[in-house]
Amino acid sequence: MNKLLALAVALVTLATVSGTYGFTFVSPPSEAFHGFPGFTYAVEYECGVLTPSQLLPSNRLYFALGIYGTDILVHNPQAVATYFYIKILDSYNDLSLWATNPNSPGGTVMYRFPVPADGLLSIDCTEIFAAETAIAKTSVDFANGLIIISQPVVASPLGVVPSAPSVSLDVVAAYTLQGAISGTAYGVGKDVVVYTGRGVSNVPYPCVLSDEACQATLPP
Repeated sequence: MNKLLALAVALVTLATVSGTYGFTFVSPPSEAFHGFPGFTYAVEYECGVLTPSQLLPSNRLYFALGIYGTDILVHNPQAVATYFYIKILDSYNDLSLWATNPNSPGGTVMYRFPVPADGLLSIDCTEIFAAETAIAKTSVDFANGLIIISQPVVASPLGVVPSAPSVSLDVVAAYTLQGAISGTAYGVGKDVVVYTGRGVSNVPYPCVLSDEACQATLPP
């Protein structure tokens, strides 16, 4: 049997056992574009406990059993404060949402995440699960997808928005996996990835201009 035929037989057998393979499409949450330039960062994340029952769907077979963790560190290298928005696209649970800042004043809903000059913000599985659970209205045991960081360019003191972003954020993600067989841990792995921002002329926002609460989060 040649290699091509063997591969075809293997794929047919796998599809018969596990179901039909297909792409997973995740639509973005409600968003708007207001013409402000900036940076976007696409950061992959994996969070939670993956059990044998969760590996049954055919498009989940590339995962290993175990406990997954992700910690995304966002550093502002500028001499002035900045802020960004966080969009979560979960391909495992088919969820999409804009994260809200839990430190919003007076119980208001605020999408902006401010970071002081030379400051750091950490985004880990605790925050991701909290945001997804609020939207899904049920507990989330495992999640995998992209964190999209939208960093608009803040206007200069004269109120002029630059035509292109000048300083990007430092974004570093640490990934851990503790493997398990029948509930017994057998090893821990860790990887660190540095993500680069992509300069865009029109940064997505989590709201439309008619939303007064959101208008306050737009660049001045």
